[in-house]
Amino acid sequence: MIIRNCQTKDLPGLIEIWTEVGLTLGLSDTIPELEKRLTKMGVVKINLWIEAENTSVIEFYRHLSYQRRNLITMSKILKND
Repeated sequence: MIIRNCQTKDLPGLIEIWTEVGLTLGLSDTIPELEKRLTKMGVVKINLWIEAENTSVIEFYRHLSYQRRNLITMSKILKND
């Protein structure tokens, strides 16, 4: 299995998969509604990866009771497509 960063060309397929399992948000949906759907599917935890300098997104999720954890994510690009 090859694991790589998501690319623009991947988005249509990802959106199709997310739609099939009910994870896409409609215009009237909210994050709490999505969390309820995930809970019904048996999901017990959500992890988000947010760039440290993206403070507006960090604050957005903080207001939704998400907590910052002191974890380090490391990656290495081995080949550019």
